[in-house]
Amino acid sequence: MDDNLPVDKHNWLRRKANVAKQFEESSLSVKNDLKEGGMSMEKTFGLDDKDFLAKGGSIPVFVKKSGMIAIITVSGLHDEEDHKIIIDALKGKYF
Repeated sequence: MDDNLPVDKHNWLRRKANVAKQFEESSLSVKNDLKEGGMSMEKTFGLDDKDFLAKGGSIPVFVKKSGMIAIITVSGLHDEEDHKIIIDALKGKYF
């Protein structure tokens, strides 16, 4: 994490990452599931909005026989664009 980021940016990243960790799926997928099901983090799952943010830009990384080993989180663009940056990076688009 970039230590030069303002505290609110660190918090935004932390909250997105918490969603990916809690549900073991991308934060964008969770956002879409909540919307489609008419659910909310707090009312449906009892998760405080101060700690969880279902917006695109956080994706868990899994390794066979090991499970989730990391979470990649970015922020700064629109939900779908944050999500796509991670996917493109994992596909090697930027290398």
